[in-house]
Amino acid sequence: MRNNNRSGGNRSGGQRREMHKTTCTMCSSATQVPFKPTPGKPIRCRDCMNKV
Repeated sequence: MRNNNRSGGNRSGGQRREMHKTTCTMCSSATQVPFKPTPGKPIRCRDCMNKV
């Protein structure tokens, strides 16, 4: 039988994702992301992400 849950992932309601502190590669401001940053890959803060 197929699961019709369209929310994706296995996150249960109310469970918060672990946030990781990092620096935006475009504006150098401190930010947090819901994933572990990979060295060498660009990280953007919310403001810079909206500019792209």
